Amino acid sequence: MHESFKYRPSRFRLGMTATSIFLIAQVGSVVAMYFDAPPDRRLLAVLIFGVAWSPFVGLGLWTTASSLRESITIDDRTVRFTGVLTSFAMDFDQIALAHWLSRPFSLKLATASRKQKIRFGDFRPADRRRLMQVFRQRLSGDVQQGWNEDLEREMNLPSVHETVAQFNLFYRKLFVTTLACGPLFGMGCGLYLRLNAGAEVESTIGLLVGWGLLGLVVSVGFCGLLWYFKWMSLTDFTQ
Repeated sequence: MHESFKYRPSRFRLGMTATSIFLIAQVGSVVAMYFDAPPDRRLLAVLIFGVAWSPFVGLGLWTTASSLRESITIDDRTVRFTGVLTSFAMDFDQIALAHWLSRPFSLKLATASRKQKIRFGDFRPADRRRLMQVFRQRLSGDVQQGWNEDLEREMNLPSVHETVAQFNLFYRKLFVTTLACGPLFGMGCGLYLRLNAGAEVESTIGLLVGWGLLGLVVSVGFCGLLWYFKWMSLTDFTQ
């Protein structure tokens, strides 16, 4: 037996997106301070904004690196955890405690000398289910704690095709709700302005139409953002 599990593909896209956004913000801030700050404070301003964005850029880079590097490899006797900078193995026979958690779905493993936590949400649905099955079967019942109906249901997820259909249905409902709420919220803002700003009755319809269209434009923008998150997450089912 030899199985290897890596982080879900969307984690890589999330890391690259975060790195790009924060890097653009960092470079833009530094350039803006270089040209706009007073000459006697220019260097200080550049350093402050350059350093301020660095942790966020580093976080995006770390997320990207972890998605490429980190994995869990299981063979007949051991489970190996490969990280960005470290790698170690645990023998199944030496695991003294396996504590299952349902919020969030995870598993805490402990031997006499080391502890490790597996967050199943970091993996694709199929891999998450397989990991839970392997640890549930390979570990002795005496060391397992916290197993419950929620974990049992999570371990027995529907097929990938059913999961993708549910995923698409969820986002379809979200798109429709967003497009419907945008104009309604915009008209609500227009009505509020009409009641509080003393607008003339003759201008009420035009005010509502204008704000309704503005709400529609905003909702379309939100739908674009939702579409991006859908595109990013759908790779967890298709790759």
